[in-house]
Amino acid sequence: MPILNYKCNTCGNAFPKLVLKPENEPRQCPICKGSDVAYVGPAFDVDERDVIKRTNISCETCGESMCGIEESS
Repeated sequence: MPILNYKCNTCGNAFPKLVLKPENEPRQCPICKGSDVAYVGPAFDVDERDVIKRTNISCETCGESMCGIEESS
């Protein structure tokens, strides 16, 4: 699902919005109703290091979870 982050440049409110089509992008802030709203980025930005930490995956070479050795394919 394309949930995107936006920020109001008037009041500073940051908010996520489900945007299925470009014409559904927010035109105003839900708090102050200001129209100066800017796209910030995706709401769910996945960092693979965070996934490794949460899933407890370890390196086959050294056994550590964050050794920095990249797996060759």
